[in-house]
Amino acid sequence: MIALYKKGNTHIIDGVSCELGRFKNSELQSLLGQGWKISPKDLEEKKASRPQGDKLKAKKPSLRRAEARKKSLEGNVSNVKD
Repeated sequence: MIALYKKGNTHIIDGVSCELGRFKNSELQSLLGQGWKISPKDLEEKKASRPQGDKLKAKKPSLRRAEARKKSLEGNVSNVKD
């Protein structure tokens, strides 16, 4: 026998609300295809990470600030008299 878990509200196991079922080991493959999971933690939705393109967009403002700061520092250096 094997215990499998599916989204539901009959049990709360490891902090996850789920439905618990006990099945024969020979039925495992077909049940996994029907949405049953081996662990209740497998039912939790994972946080989606930002696509790589968004990371590049997020870096652009800081690059612009760095370039502006560099230009302002260069301007300050050229104004300094020896």
